[in-house]
Amino acid sequence: MQKWGKDARGNIRFRCKNCSTSIIRKRLDLTQKYKEILFVNWLLGKYSKDEIASEYGVSRRTLVNWFSSFWNDEPIPKQTNISSKVVIIDGKYIAKNGCVLVSVCDKKVSSWYFSQRENFSSWLAFFSSFKQIPFSIVCDGQKGMIKAIKQRFPGVIIQRCQFHVIKYIRSKLTKN
Repeated sequence: MQKWGKDARGNIRFRCKNCSTSIIRKRLDLTQKYKEILFVNWLLGKYSKDEIASEYGVSRRTLVNWFSSFWNDEPIPKQTNISSKVVIIDGKYIAKNGCVLVSVCDKKVSSWYFSQRENFSSWLAFFSSFKQIPFSIVCDGQKGMIKAIKQRFPGVIIQRCQFHVIKYIRSKLTKN
């Protein structure tokens, strides 16, 4: 094998002297690593699979295939100190019967919990993973969530998320 220029993407191409075929060597370890980073960013981020798929120039189905191997290994959040800080919490449905409960502190995801739905028992299990008591919690005001916050962290300030308030008001008002 000898170097044989570059392809249209800028990858180094190699050519076999014996059979005259050219190949591009791929680092499968790096490919897998970048797909895992993309999976975690999708899971904990705000972009949908469709948006990520169009950004990477692949179909949504290809993205689902890339992510399929990562569902077996649950990512572990880094421990962050949330005492005397404002924590934003919300639930994100990732399937018909799958939900991930996420908490954000200082613009970084501090913890998450996988459950079947957003309800009191799943929120209580999620809050049991918190080591410290936060100063304030910003949430969408779901009843089970509020009840779990009051039971687990009595006296914590609960603030309703303005985005969810506006979304609720717009759903109740007519457009005329």
